[in-house]
Amino acid sequence: MMELDRATLLRLLPCYACGDLPPPAARAVERALAADPDLRARAEALVLTRETCARALAEAAGDLAALGLPPVGS
Repeated sequence: MMELDRATLLRLLPCYACGDLPPPAARAVERALAADPDLRARAEALVLTRETCARALAEAAGDLAALGLPPVGS
């Protein structure tokens, strides 16, 4: 079972929030989140930020296309 120190967990939180961690690392982060309310709050804030950015980019897609910019993620 993978165990991560707090510094590593903090560095991995953005990747966890985006769903970019491999399953073993994601499970290790999830175990830490279950045990650490502060870490869990940080992860929740990152997820909310990611969702807010995704909505804003989706809403701005037409504006970006009008500027000749490629779609986000391409």
